[in-house]
Amino acid sequence: MSNWLEEITAVQEASIAEFGEPVIFYPVVGDGVPVSISGIFDNEHIQMIFGDTVDIVYSSSGPLLGVKQSDYDAKRGDEVEVRGARYRVSDSRPDGQGMTVLVMERA
Repeated sequence: MSNWLEEITAVQEASIAEFGEPVIFYPVVGDGVPVSISGIFDNEHIQMIFGDTVDIVYSSSGPLLGVKQSDYDAKRGDEVEVRGARYRVSDSRPDGQGMTVLVMERA
């Protein structure tokens, strides 16, 4: 029987294989050599409404990219090319299970 980490890794691998697309990272530190991997790109608008009597609205339309940390450990300021557009990593959010969600903005 598999352990939890093996199960999570299998789901991550399947997700990247099914939904991943080509991504090129341009690191801001190190040798600067571009790195090609697969990532799950999401440019979808998100809106959340909280409250019973007064609505508090949080809205975000920033692009996100899910990547495996073992493929590339992105840093703030790195640039990413996906779907022919160039983005800059503004935040990196590791999930503690081997994946990282990158919050990006147009470069």
